[in-house]
Amino acid sequence: YLWVGHNYCYAHLAGFTALFLVPGWGPQWLSYLWYLSDGRIRRKSLTWTHILHLGIFKRLWECMRLPDEDVYGEIMQQADVSALRLFEALVVTLPETLLQTYVLICTDIGIKSPASVCFVVCLLSLAWALVLYARACSLIRPGHLQMTPAAILCRLLWRVSMLGSRFAVLMLFTRIFKQWILGVIGVHWLGATFWMVSQQTDIIRSTSRWRLFNLVLGAIHIFLFLNVKYGQSRCRIAGFYLAMFLENAFLLLASSWLFSMVSWDTVAIPAAVFCSFLIGVIALVLYYRFLHPKSFEIFQSIRHRGISGACMERGSTLSLEEKVTPTFHRHATLSGGTLMDLPIQWEGWKHHHWLLIRLALKTGDVAKIWSAYGEGGLAGLMGLSEEVHSPDEPYIPRVCYLHHY
Repeated sequence: YLWVGHNYCYAHLAGFTALFLVPGWGPQWLSYLWYLSDGRIRRKSLTWTHILHLGIFKRLWECMRLPDEDVYGEIMQQADVSALRLFEALVVTLPETLLQTYVLICTDIGIKSPASVCFVVCLLSLAWALVLYARACSLIRPGHLQMTPAAILCRLLWRVSMLGSRFAVLMLFTRIFKQWILGVIGVHWLGATFWMVSQQTDIIRSTSRWRLFNLVLGAIHIFLFLNVKYGQSRCRIAGFYLAMFLENAFLLLASSWLFSMVSWDTVAIPAAVFCSFLIGVIALVLYYRFLHPKSFEIFQSIRHRGISGACMERGSTLSLEEKVTPTFHRHATLSGGTLMDLPIQWEGWKHHHWLLIRLALKTGDVAKIWSAYGEGGLAGLMGLSEEVHSPDEPYIPRVCYLHHY
């Protein structure tokens, strides 16, 4: 607004930008509730931290101060903050990035304006949130090594390139066809939702919540790929990005045809979009070939069985003991039974750590989760304390969520 000389059109856009603080209350409220469920005492300082939208920054600071010996607490704290940061990025940063892209492409403000800086920062923030979430899932998931710095940078390049090209294509189409972009988004949302339904994920068991879960994932897949299906994902990734490439090409071609004359836009912008998408594909292939925690297994399975056979593989050759130090198992175990013996009325099933574990392993099947972690691993992540009870007494597990705050 100030850059272009008090144009009221940009004043409206600035006010619209401020409205994105409203959905930002969602992640802050969820973070506050998670603190309370973890046993944090309700204090005014905790309340005001979240009112000022500093709850996630507080969690990041606490992650850096956790003692090294508290492996369980460190893993779940990182899972908490990465999930909340991803939630905030999807409801705040993603629409903010769309708006900044619209300002750059559909108005005459120019690429040298502050909107360019806002676009770059928002794009990096969204991509970084996705990388942090993937890293946290890798920490929770047995059979996966920790991400190296090279893997993190490769994933960041993949996300930035793919998201940048996607946002640019949608706004280029909006520049010509205006409100018709809503139809394109609606059709993509419908198709992505049916695709999610066809995968029959079992992370959510309630029918109504499962439907809502698929609707939300369908909306997310308008812009990016987020894997929530148990098993190998390379076929789903290849199919998703092939469909996105064809859709981007169609939208870009339709937009370019209607330019009135040959100009810089007709050549430079489409070329930049395709180059960005190509860079994302290269980063994706490099990550899965050399930097993925199971990249050697992926390469060997594709080499010997082909990609269709490799997509049917399950499991991993790595165990939880090979992933972390042996002290990982000394914190908590279950006595008198397994986690599958817990009653359905147990409140721990409703705890957010159980949701994060299901999202990380991409399944809600307790038998699969138990077999993946083995004795003691899942009990520690869920905060179950080791206890001794008489065989004549009913086994009622106690839950203690102990974190170092």
